[in-house]
Parts: sequence; structure tokens; C-alpha cells
Amino acid sequence: MGASLLLLAVLPLASWSAGDAPVPRVLLIGWDGARRARVQELMSAGRLPNLSRLAAAGRWVDIQVTGDPPQTKPGWARMLTGYDSQITGVCKNQIYWPIPVGLTIFERLKQRYGARITTALLGAVQHNLGARGPHRICVNCVDQVQNHWWDEDLSRPVRPWGKKILRLMEGEPYLNARPAIDVYEVGIATPVYQTGIGAADLVGARVLDCLDRHQEGGLFLFVQFFDPDTQGHLHSEGSPEYIRALIEDDRWLGRIMSRLGSRTDASRTLLYVATDHGFEKDSPLHEDGNFQESRRSWLVTNDLAVRRGQGDICDIPTTILKRFDVRAARSDTPLKGQPLD
Repeated sequence: MGASLLLLAVLPLASWSAGDAPVPRVLLIGWDGARRARVQELMSAGRLPNLSRLAAAGRWVDIQVTGDPPQTKPGWARMLTGYDSQITGVCKNQIYWPIPVGLTIFERLKQRYGARITTALLGAVQHNLGARGPHRICVNCVDQVQNHWWDEDLSRPVRPWGKKILRLMEGEPYLNARPAIDVYEVGIATPVYQTGIGAADLVGARVLDCLDRHQEGGLFLFVQFFDPDTQGHLHSEGSPEYIRALIEDDRWLGRIMSRLGSRTDASRTLLYVATDHGFEKDSPLHEDGNFQESRRSWLVTNDLAVRRGQGDICDIPTTILKRFDVRAARSDTPLKGQPLD
């Protein structure tokens, strides 16, 4: 059996005991803005061979984005905590607070395993996975990709033309979690943000480097590939540029799977590929809470303990925490999600 197929055939342990038992290794790979129906269409056409291979050997789950608007910042906050905005404070891309101390996957894993696990967050762009303290954002600045640019330090024209409207923010979502993240790199694709061309190559290279550097012990790595979202806003969902971005993400998924499959720790590595939100069909939009296509997310995983074919976006972190045998303390606010078992 080839190394990559070995990875996909792994049945994860139902639970991990304390003590000297090996700590699991988990990769959560985010394809930002990957519309479910388009992904399935491309899989059926054989244009996403690596995602198709992962789904065929593992599980496909239809995921729904409920409650909060289908936007990037609240989407990833929910997937990295298991809570909605009433708990995290991450309401919209431009309305957010630091996630309260102790609620992210990173913090829970560090609290349980300490130095026995490496936690990593690799983000293509800075403004949705940031960890800055107090700062101001421009709420009427114009950006060619997403119509707004929420950072006072960048020179952008404003809408309506005139004076910038600045809002003081207490801090970015991952401010409190930052001490619990061993490898924190965001803004990896900033040099190509305005076009998105080559973004997957920049992010993918950092993923492989992180895997090479952290081969021992437990691992939780979250990575954001941002190119589908960028191309969807620039050229609309379903455009050749959008489809090319999905194909590029799939190409890097194949490289990551190959690298994992060549390792001796492949038998305890779980891989989850998911999206934070979708897009409206043939549209450059997904932000409106009334958009139904934008609320249709998905998950593909080699975790054969996953049994359900449908779930909520908050079910993904709840499932991951269960694989790490991390349970919420009695004093904690109950997680919104349920394991996908």
C-alpha cells in the first residue's frame, strides 16, 4: 500500500488516554469560500482528484453555517472554538472582540498536553486570523477585493469620498489565544493578496515546512488557503479564476497528503478539510445572512469514526477535541456542537 493511501486508510483511535500514550496529530485545512455545490461538481468531473481520494477513503459531511453571517472571520472563529458569536464575540468581519481566554482549540490542547503538543496557525491573510491588541479599523475604506479595508494603516480611498471613518477595536480574535499557539504565521499571502495569484504556493510551502520541523510529538495545525474567496470576490463564483483556485488548493492537498503519508507517524494523523462558508452561485457575494448557498459548507476527512453525513460548523471543533480526549470543564459554557460520530 502506498504511503498516501496508508494515511487515508487509518482508523483513528476512539479515545486517547493520558500518561505516556502518543498525542494525536491533526491537520485542519481550510479552503476559504469554497462553495459546496461547485466543489462537488469539480469532484464529479475528476478535477479535484486529491479531495476525491480523501472522501472516497474517508468521509464527506454536509456542513451548515447556522446563526452567524457566512463570513470568514466568524466562520473560522466557530471552527476553532465550537461556539457562535454570542460566546466568542466574533460577529462579523468588521465587528469583533478577542475571543475570551481559554475557548480556542489551541488553548485547550496546551492546557491538557503542554509541551507534548505543537499548536500551529498558518493564515494566508492577516485581517481574519489576527492577534493584535487595541487598534483602529476603517469602516468606509474601499478595497478592490472585498469593498472594505478594515485597517487604518493602509492607504485606500474611502466611500463615500471624504474622511475616513475609524472605529476603535479592543483587539483581534486570537489575541488571548496567541500565547498558546507555538507557530503563528498570518499574512503569508499578503504579497499577492490583491490578485490572489500564487497564494496557494506561498501557504502550501509553509505547511510543508511546518510538518518537516515538527515531526515529533502531538500536533494541531490549522491552515487557511484563501485563494477561492479572493477569486470569488474578484471574478465571481464559478469563474475560471475561482475554479482554478480550487484546483490549486487540491494540488496542495495532494502534496500535503503525500508528505504525511511518507512519515512514520501517518498512522496517527487525522486530516480534516473544510470551508468556513460558501458563495452564492455565479456571484461575487457571500456575506449576507439571508444567502442560503453561502451557508452550505462541507467537511472531508480520513477520520473513519465520523459517521454522520450532516452537521453544523461547530460540530467540527467538537469532533476534533474529542479525538484529543479533551473535555470541557464543568464550569465551561457547553460547546454548541456535537461530535460527528
